[in-house]
Amino acid sequence: MKATQDNAPEVSVIVAVFNCDAGKLIRTLGSVVRQKNVVTEIIISDDHSAVFPEEEVEAYISKCGKPIQIIRNPENLGTVRNVLGAVTQASGKYVFITSPGDYLFDCNTLAYFYSYAEKYGSKVVFGKAVNYCLSNGELFFEENMSPNSPGSYNVNCTFYQQICFFFDGLILGASYFRERETFLKYLRRAAEHFRYTEDSTTTAFYLLEGNKVSYCDRYIVWYESNTGISSGNSDKWSAILSAEHSLLYDIAEKEYGAPFIRPYYDFIGESGKLKKWVRLFVTHPRMAMILFSVRLRKKKSSQRLPKDTEKRFLKATNF
Repeated sequence: MKATQDNAPEVSVIVAVFNCDAGKLIRTLGSVVRQKNVVTEIIISDDHSAVFPEEEVEAYISKCGKPIQIIRNPENLGTVRNVLGAVTQASGKYVFITSPGDYLFDCNTLAYFYSYAEKYGSKVVFGKAVNYCLSNGELFFEENMSPNSPGSYNVNCTFYQQICFFFDGLILGASYFRERETFLKYLRRAAEHFRYTEDSTTTAFYLLEGNKVSYCDRYIVWYESNTGISSGNSDKWSAILSAEHSLLYDIAEKEYGAPFIRPYYDFIGESGKLKKWVRLFVTHPRMAMILFSVRLRKKKSSQRLPKDTEKRFLKATNF
């Protein structure tokens, strides 16, 4: 991919941080700096950390020779406004949001997703992810299954995608690749109501306004599992995120008039697997057929880890 005449960035990579580990942050930056055939800009947005590894970052910037912008919020804003501030200052056509400990899959990842978005006119794209964790000095890997049936998003029907999103599991936030202006529009909307859930809320608003999400059957990220507010084990954060997701569903029903929210609550609240499916088919047959189709796609899909997983991981991350 050729740089534009004025060398303007094609992809802005936002590294959102809060009290991060210096080593993870440097490795994450490295996975971005090593990207080929795409013009990138890198912005670190620190949400008022108690300790920020400024010396290590400055040393890395001097070593890598690539300018990296650092934003230090004077107060803690929460994830949504932290990301919003960085995206507002970004200048790339597309944005990729990441966190310390998550790494781009390989050195061609951003170029591939840039080309994909340009070819298909996709404003919101997501790819596949591999979960990893380090336990007692040993690396463990597994296929990330968020959402449960990613291939369902290739169905060219907005209502079908809405059912996928609200009924069948949210899309992993770390796997998105988005057009910046589109993301900015819905991020501003999310900031009016939410503090932490920038990914699910912006995608929900995007879908509820009749737009479609694209799924690219290619790995985009190595995702550190069991860390962070969305995948950790904290009861406090689970309660906070659950409250924000409940608010999202209320907004979808009351402000957007989404017809599937009440049936969703009825479906998950119904006891007995057969009973809930029968009720859904009787009361909302179209929703039931879509959801049944999505579940079949999930069963037929054979998600497998890439060959030589650990070798690929080590090469991509300099772990």
